[in-house]
Amino acid sequence: MRKKFLRVQKSLLSLFLCLTLIFSLSGNIALAYISDFGSTSIFHNEERKIAEGVVLNRWNGINNNASKAGQTIIFNPDTSDAMILAAYGNSVGSRATLSSMSKIEEQRQGVSIIGGINGDFYYLENGVPIGLLIQNGKLISYSNTKWNAVGFNQNGTVVIGMPNIEMYYTANGKKYNFGNFNKAQNDWGPYLYSSDFGLNTGSTVPSLEVILDITEGDLKVGGTVKAKISGIKLNAKATPIGENQLVLSARNGKSGFSSMADFRMGDEIVFEFKDTENKWANAIQAIGGKQILIENGIMASGLSATDYNPVTAVGVKSNGEVVLYQSDGRSTLSQGSSSMEVAQFLYKLGCVKALQLDGGGSSSIIARMPGHSSPGLLNNPSDGRERANSNSLILVSKHSVAIKEGKEANSTVADNLHVYPGKVYALPRASVQYSVLATNKYYMPAQLPASIEWASSTGTIDKNGMLKVGDATGSFSVMAGNKNTVGSSSVMVLDKVASLKPSKSVLALLPGDVMDLSCEAYYQNIKVNSTDNSFNWQVEGNIGTITQDGVFTMAENATGNGRIVVKYGSTTAYVDVVIPATPNAIEDFENAIGWGYSTVRTKSANVSVIQDKEMARSGSGLLKLDYDFTLGSGVESGVAGVYAHTLNPNTKAKTELTINGEPNAIGMWVYGDNSKTWLRASVKDGSGQSFYVDYTSDYKPATGTGGIDWTGWNYVEAKIPSVRKGPFTLETPIRVMCSRDDMRTKGTLYFDQIRAVYTEGNIA
Repeated sequence: MRKKFLRVQKSLLSLFLCLTLIFSLSGNIALAYISDFGSTSIFHNEERKIAEGVVLNRWNGINNNASKAGQTIIFNPDTSDAMILAAYGNSVGSRATLSSMSKIEEQRQGVSIIGGINGDFYYLENGVPIGLLIQNGKLISYSNTKWNAVGFNQNGTVVIGMPNIEMYYTANGKKYNFGNFNKAQNDWGPYLYSSDFGLNTGSTVPSLEVILDITEGDLKVGGTVKAKISGIKLNAKATPIGENQLVLSARNGKSGFSSMADFRMGDEIVFEFKDTENKWANAIQAIGGKQILIENGIMASGLSATDYNPVTAVGVKSNGEVVLYQSDGRSTLSQGSSSMEVAQFLYKLGCVKALQLDGGGSSSIIARMPGHSSPGLLNNPSDGRERANSNSLILVSKHSVAIKEGKEANSTVADNLHVYPGKVYALPRASVQYSVLATNKYYMPAQLPASIEWASSTGTIDKNGMLKVGDATGSFSVMAGNKNTVGSSSVMVLDKVASLKPSKSVLALLPGDVMDLSCEAYYQNIKVNSTDNSFNWQVEGNIGTITQDGVFTMAENATGNGRIVVKYGSTTAYVDVVIPATPNAIEDFENAIGWGYSTVRTKSANVSVIQDKEMARSGSGLLKLDYDFTLGSGVESGVAGVYAHTLNPNTKAKTELTINGEPNAIGMWVYGDNSKTWLRASVKDGSGQSFYVDYTSDYKPATGTGGIDWTGWNYVEAKIPSVRKGPFTLETPIRVMCSRDDMRTKGTLYFDQIRAVYTEGNIA
């Protein structure tokens, strides 16, 4: 067994050395991608093949200190494993998230989805898309509104432009135009509906609605459909639409009403959908889009250079490859892209035509990462979650269709190995956990081989894929494999970083206190793998000592203020250390004082004093506060709170804590859960007036700051306004609150050593 292991390891290492040499000669694969567009430089690009002929790129860029981030999926509709599907929910107006549409198609068709992007703009009041929608050659929705579209033909070619489809019907020898098919009814009729629109027409005002049974033809661009009238409804609303039926609708007395007035039961109506420019009749999938970004190899004029938003777009290269583009925005991680920047990006990538799709909170992209059975969301939607949209472009695996149809057999044999994460940044001595998944030759999930060996050109890596990075900087490879196949990823060990972020920016400690600090490093805005001893830690001032693991001990004889210095290369960050004036304990949770609580708009809560020497900040007693602010049945929306207070030992009623003298602040230790909850206290002054003091500010979404934004112990102080005069009492020492419904969560907080903080000379 030992000899077999050595043979496999030797084989893998030999292969590793060969591939490392190849990589060093051929250069970074990301060089095939663009390195800049407009004024933006791309500093990070991770490329991964996710299906045969389908490549995913995830990139980060910077433009005048503004961050950019996005991704593209590139494929050839003719030669790759991906075929486009214009997907939508259960009906034209039933909005669904991109992930949901993908899952619906997986379950409905029994196929595998490779990836996709969100699609057309839509009317917010009803979810109906503005433009053209064709699925599998069938016309699903269209309006003669001036609106662009992208169409995918059976032969793999792509058309982008403004469709001009004439729709008309012939009745009793007369021809009548109509401008809307499967669009929400308004005054500009008549409107034609099929069962794809929904269960009924959705009309809400009295209308003339004519039910027709289809007798011949298909609903498609360039097609003709014959139908016979089987029902005429006067003053109708929301007329049901059956399978293989159409409904022609016009509001009473409005446009289109008079042309339908002479209809009789049994009349034959002929509908035609004429492609006047002969561009869209061969499209088997199509969706609408707003503005053309590139046409005939030239970027469109008049594009905005300042409309920074999350953006989705589709482009086509001269070689026939299609580019699905998505970039995030409205966050500190990504400013967003202007229409001009998207055009520049796609033009630089080689696109000769491109169309901008719905963006903002609708912008989303999914991909099936190799080894996974279904796609996952790749981007960070600006709403904080996926938005339900009208339609999308989804990539269906051709091989999965062939397997479903019995033309091919699925295999669970591992032909490819895929190492995760794909590209990381690290500092010397950092640890990085790797994993590996397997796919067959069609990039569908396969059984992982029983024996996998790991190898790395930096540091050491164990049998479970845990890499301990070496001391040298540079570009290195990590590989996993067996005698049949191998997968790899890259790790960049940096000699410099853009910024450092210590776990604390200010420390207020007492002599003898110990604080275990940590630090994060960033390559631009990408977090770098590091360990505490990757940094150089120093102390300035007569305040204490710190280890090279970041453990700071306040000196027993500490005087004045000082700071902790953390460095990596030429990048430096500081932690200010403040010695508070003599504190006076208000509550240390070591005696028999009982605690109670009240709640507002909260699902559940509990407050109790527990004994835990390991957990307590000092001694063994501390206060545990459990809260559940999540919305649910019977939970009112609005500001939620749990308010902890002391109890009278005899009556068990709420009581107050007395504070001696004229403190400047109330301080305490809080074991946080990074919940962003708001932490306050209620105090009563000498005149009997109550007021609030803040241990933390309320969370501000615009800046991403405020609230309990730490995990573990942290000392906080709530300042007492100087205009307030004592003697003071603490009415409610702890008020945990959530002021935003979209931030509601549940968790547990711990509290210890509630103190009054004084300046010298004002202690009673």
